[in-house]
Amino acid sequence: MDKSWIDQLKFKDDGLMPAVIQDYANGQVLMVGYMNKEAVKLTLESGLVHFYSRSRQKMWKKGEISGHIQKVREILLDCDEDTLLIKIEQECASCHKGYRTCFYRKVNSDGSLETIEKKIFEPKDIYLRTSPDVASGRCGVSPSKKKNLDWGGFTNNGIDTRNVEGY
Repeated sequence: MDKSWIDQLKFKDDGLMPAVIQDYANGQVLMVGYMNKEAVKLTLESGLVHFYSRSRQKMWKKGEISGHIQKVREILLDCDEDTLLIKIEQECASCHKGYRTCFYRKVNSDGSLETIEKKIFEPKDIYLRTSPDVASGRCGVSPSKKKNLDWGGFTNNGIDTRNVEGY
């Protein structure tokens, strides 16, 4: 596989570029994440989307905790070579707040926010447990598998619960 095009990518000064994640089947935009060169290479090699977490300052595979992986179907590069569009098959949901898409709210003409998507899992059921149930591919976990080991906003699996609704 010729990966020489990766060297032509125009990363920002911080070494990152945005990656728009889109559902391959229906075109819905699911999320925007940031990738460095290593994340792009890992995504190509594994067929699963990887990002660089700006808040945690480390690489991560989408779904490594939740099991909500993103299988790559196509990667497109914009004309300026500074943004990727990655078309994927989404396992369950892309949003850590429990929605299929991170774009689950719209701004109405009066300026108010309206939730336009249905929540498909409870974040606390996914992120406050000791190990992911990746093999099942479920959008949730049974109460017997939940274990809240929260201290200072972080669980034992490294998820910052301050960004999880209700915490």
